[in-house]
Parts: sequence; C-alpha cells; structure tokens
Amino acid sequence: MNLLLIDLDDTLIDVSGFKKYLFSQLSQKCSIPEIESLKHYQTVKLLDRWPELFLNKLHEQYGMKVSELQEIFSSCFSQLKLNEKTLTFLRNFEGKKYIFSFGTHDFQMQKITYFHLEKEVDGILITLENKADYLERFIKQNAVVIDNQRYSHVTMIDNKEELLEEVKKRFPWIQAHNVTDTV
Repeated sequence: MNLLLIDLDDTLIDVSGFKKYLFSQLSQKCSIPEIESLKHYQTVKLLDRWPELFLNKLHEQYGMKVSELQEIFSSCFSQLKLNEKTLTFLRNFEGKKYIFSFGTHDFQMQKITYFHLEKEVDGILITLENKADYLERFIKQNAVVIDNQRYSHVTMIDNKEELLEEVKKRFPWIQAHNVTDTV
C-alpha cells in the first residue's frame, strides 16, 4: 500500500507572511518594536503552547491586555495561504495520506484546522524532533508501520532539502521529494 508523508509549513501552507504580519501588527497597534517581538518569539517558539506564552510575555513586559494581543494574533491567520497545487497533489495521491509536520502540536493543529486539512488526510504526525529521527520510530524492515499498517511504498514531500537528503541517505527506499519538484 502507498503512503504519503507531506509537510505542513511552506509545503501545504505558505506561512511566510504570518510572523512578519504579526510583528508588524504588534508594532503598529501596541507600539511593541518588531525586534522585541522577534526576541520574545525566539525564546518560546519551540515550546508547546508557544502562542500563549509569547502573548503572556508581551503582556507582562508591555502591559497590553491579553485579549487584545490574542485578537491581533488571531487576525494573522488571514496571512496564511494554502498551496493549491500541493493540495491538489495530496487529493490525487492514491494511498494513505499523513501530514508530517515539525512544530508545536497546538499551533500546528490550529493551522491544520484553520484550513480543514484534517479532512484531507488519514492521520497527522507532529514532532519537535528531527523528522528523520522521528520517522525512524516507524521503520520496520524497509517499510513504515503506522497504526498497525505496513507501507513499503512511501513518498515524502517537504520543503527542507537537508531533511530530504538525510531521509534518502538513511532510508533509500523512501521517495523523498522537494515540494518545488513535485507540484
């Protein structure tokens, strides 16, 4: 059976405008310098619930109401863009489909549900580990085993060339492709 492991950020969704817009909005509406927003973001970005922690840090330092900060944060989701070509590829793939994403669980799920992508796939894998290391947990004799199902024909789509090269080297039977070469 065929398995597709497809990345979320900058593969299924273009996230490039999100943080830029967030920092800009915080600067314009709250007079929080963009460099300060970036500094606070860097301290929490890999923690689960980072958006909540980030907004609380800004609240503590600048005295802004958390509800105002949450409203600004929520408005930034409008800057996320769905990659229609990649979505078409996902929909046309014959086999099981899993989103395979690096990031914090809650924030990745917010993006997935914002676009209703959970309805397009059979499962979702989210990790803060190196994705190749995480994938190794599911490898059994040149196959990926997820939910007691064995997949010997695996395609991985991502935008991180270094990761794709590592996957090809460690698991040469997995077809690992850059999103720009696939769609």
